[in-house]
Amino acid sequence: MKEKYISRVDSEKSKMYGYLVRLYRGKGVLFQQWFPDREYGGKEKCFEAAKAMRDKKIVELNYHQLKGPKNREWKPVQSSQKPRSNTGHLGIYESQDYKKLKDGTLRENPYIAVSYVETKGQSRTKKFYIGKKRNREQALKEAVEFRNAKEISARIAAVEYNRELQKRLIEEENKLRKKVGNPFSRKKKEG
Repeated sequence: MKEKYISRVDSEKSKMYGYLVRLYRGKGVLFQQWFPDREYGGKEKCFEAAKAMRDKKIVELNYHQLKGPKNREWKPVQSSQKPRSNTGHLGIYESQDYKKLKDGTLRENPYIAVSYVETKGQSRTKKFYIGKKRNREQALKEAVEFRNAKEISARIAAVEYNRELQKRLIEEENKLRKKVGNPFSRKKKEG
């Protein structure tokens, strides 16, 4: 009963008996699941369950293997699913929180949230609440503008950081050349 991507484990020491299904991506494991004999009522039924899961995941993950263990390849499934963001914009999502009122009831507060990274690398979230002052479209428009502005400022900060770093490296190199002398300059021969 030898099958691709399915390994038999019989360990008296750890009391583990069953099958392990593994699909790889490069050197890492893309999918792994353990099938113990006792849970499936014996080796044969356990093996059939492991085979069924392996076949299901190969189709689900669109998994292919080229020749040799180093050439394993994984291709994501091309599907017509909606993007993970429920607004259709990267880093912007719609949600709600609840506020408890004095009479004990909960009031729903819908909002559009923007996830972004500060210039120092810290993750932040800003919420644009939907209500009397702004409708959903206005909140989404403000959120998109805010996210674009944050992306631009992050890019500018990265460029400035790189300029400063380059400037410091050039200064250090010039100091070193003054101490040691430039090994690439040609000295005039006397003679």
